[in-house]
Amino acid sequence: ENKPWTVRRCTEGQSFLKLFENPNAAWKNASYSQYPRGGTKNPYMGYSMTTDKNLRFTAWVDFDGHTNTTTFSMHGSKCGFELYDHKTDPAENVNLAYRSEHKQTVDKLFAQLKAGWRATAGGLPT
Repeated sequence: ENKPWTVRRCTEGQSFLKLFENPNAAWKNASYSQYPRGGTKNPYMGYSMTTDKNLRFTAWVDFDGHTNTTTFSMHGSKCGFELYDHKTDPAENVNLAYRSEHKQTVDKLFAQLKAGWRATAGGLPT
């Protein structure tokens, strides 16, 4: 890959140059991000994914700030889920995560989130 820059730290993933060159190539079915909250005393982390079905799912989970890891446990008082349908609610005003009709979706997305982007990377070009 011809690139005029070097990425040195705090990155993971794969270049999407091959996807840019071939928009029909196999690719991940979601984009992933994370956002810390709670400071150093009571840290928790928001792990999010936006799916190819226009859903944005976030799990706010316990986080170990010393090791920068999580087991995806949800014991803290600030832990919880968010689920938004960007087709019907692009401004994310209605959290669907705790509605009974979305329980299976939340369970599926939480499992996918815990598996991480690498779980969908099998079909990616190298």
